[in-house]
Amino acid sequence: MLDQHRKRLGASNPAPDAVYSNAQKGAITAGTNVFSSSATSAQNAPHWTSADIGKKIQVVGSGPGGATLTTTISGVQNQSTVTLAAAASTTVGAAVYAYGTDNTAAFQAAIDAAQANGGIDLYVPPGQYFVPGQLWLPSIDNLVPPFSIRMVGGQKARCTGTMFPGSVLPPPNAAATIISLASSGSIFGCVAPQSAHPFSNIILQLERIAFRTYPNPRVCALDLNNISGVMLDDVSLDTGEFTMQDELEPTNPCYGIRLPDNNNGAVCEIGYLSIEGWNTGIRIVEHCNADFLGLYNCQTAAEFPGCYHSNQIRRMDIEWCKNGVRFSGTTPQTSQANVVIAVLDIEQDMVDWRVGGFDIIDSGHGYGSIGWLTTNNSGLVHNLRVAGPTHLKLYDIAATSNTTPPRLPQSRVTLSQSPTSILVGGTVTVTWSGIPSPTSTDWVGVYVPGDPETSFKDWAYVGSGTRTPGPAVGSGTCQFHISSGLARGIYELRLYSAGGFNRLASSGQFTIN
Repeated sequence: MLDQHRKRLGASNPAPDAVYSNAQKGAITAGTNVFSSSATSAQNAPHWTSADIGKKIQVVGSGPGGATLTTTISGVQNQSTVTLAAAASTTVGAAVYAYGTDNTAAFQAAIDAAQANGGIDLYVPPGQYFVPGQLWLPSIDNLVPPFSIRMVGGQKARCTGTMFPGSVLPPPNAAATIISLASSGSIFGCVAPQSAHPFSNIILQLERIAFRTYPNPRVCALDLNNISGVMLDDVSLDTGEFTMQDELEPTNPCYGIRLPDNNNGAVCEIGYLSIEGWNTGIRIVEHCNADFLGLYNCQTAAEFPGCYHSNQIRRMDIEWCKNGVRFSGTTPQTSQANVVIAVLDIEQDMVDWRVGGFDIIDSGHGYGSIGWLTTNNSGLVHNLRVAGPTHLKLYDIAATSNTTPPRLPQSRVTLSQSPTSILVGGTVTVTWSGIPSPTSTDWVGVYVPGDPETSFKDWAYVGSGTRTPGPAVGSGTCQFHISSGLARGIYELRLYSAGGFNRLASSGQFTIN
C-alpha cells in the first residue's frame, strides 16, 4: 500500500495511453508527411481516430540519416492513415512506431520537485506512458546532502522462472511502462555537475517499472553513470520483442543500463533486473550487490570495465546472447575488475547472429571467482567458451567432483602494430591472430587509451586495411593508413568482430608525432 508521504506524479498526472507494438508497422515516404499503418494481425487492426490529433508520434528510421522522426499527428485521413506535422527525411516501408500523449513534462516536473522536497516518492499507476523526450535527474554537486528519488510502479514487471527457447517475456502491460523510441542519448539519464566533484549526490530507486524501446536500439534505457546510488527491484528493460529467437541482432553500440562509475561513491543494490535486446545489456563498475540479473538477446550480456572496488552477484542468467561476460578495463588505475558471481547460468544458443560468441571474454583484467552452469537444448553442457587469458577462478557448479577442473577451451586473440611511432598521416602494420569466427567486417579502431568503445578516432576493416570489407581472415596483417586529421599524441588499436563493438583484443600504445 502507498503511504501518505507518497505523491502522485506531478501537478497533472500523466496519461497512460501509449500505443506501441512491434507487430504494428507503418510506411512513410521521404519528403511527405502521410503515414500509413500496415497492421499484421486482426488484433493490430487500423486504429486512428480524431482523438489522436495533437498526440506525439515517433517513427523509427524516418528521420534524418535514419534517425527517429518525432513529431505530432496533425490530421486523420482514415482509420489507417494520418497526417504528420513534419515530413519524413527517410523512406521507410515497415517502420516501428509509437504514439500517445507526450508525458515528458509531467514526469520531469515530478522529478525536478525532488530536490526542493528533500527527496520524493512517486507512484506510477499501471499502464503504458509515452515519453518521447529524455528524462533527466537533477545535476547536484556531491558535497550537497544526498537525497533520493523513488519511483514505484503499479504491478509486477518481472519474468517468472528461467527463460528457454520459445518462451516469452512479460506481456506489454504487466507494469507501469515508460516507452520511448528515441535514436540517441537515454530514456532516463543524469549529467554530471560542473565542478571538481564529478557525480550527482542522488540515489535513484526504481520498483516495478518497465522501460521499453524498439529492436536494435540506438538509445540507452538507463544511463546512471553520473549518480551516486541505484536501487532496483523488479525492473524490466526491453525492446518490445517477446519471442526470444526472433530478436534482431543489436548492432548499435549502446547499453541497456550503465550503473554509476564513481570511486567510493557508487552503491548499487539490485533485487531483480531483466534486460533484453541491447548491444550490451548492463555495464557494472563497482559496489554492485545483485540478487538476480536476467540478460537476454544481447550482443554482450554484461560488461565489467574495471573498478576500484568489488561486485557481488548471486545469480546472473544469460540466454540467447552472443557473448556472456566481458572484462574490458584498459586504464592502469582501474584495469582490474573484481567480481564474485555465485551462479553464472548460461544458455548456449549458438544460432543466427549468436554464432561465434564466448561465455567469458577477458584480456587479463578480470579477478575473482565465477561459479558457472551452462545448458543447451539437450541439458547440461560441461564446457565454457573463454576468449583470452584470465585470472578468474572458474568453477563448474554441476561437476560431479570438485577436484575435477572444468574444461576451459582457451582461445586467445592477439593484436599488435608496428612501428611504435609514426608521423601524422602515417601508416602502421597491423598484425592479428586467433579470431575464432572471422568475418569480412572484423575491424580495427584507433583510440585514445581509456576512451569508451564508441569514441574511435579512425578505423578500417582488417581484411583490407580500408573501409571496404575484405576477406574473412582469422590471422594476418594489413597496412592501415591513419588519417592525417588525428592530433599528435598517444593511441592504441582495438580489434572488434563483425562490425560491432565486441572487442577481441587491444594492442600496445603507439605515438603519432
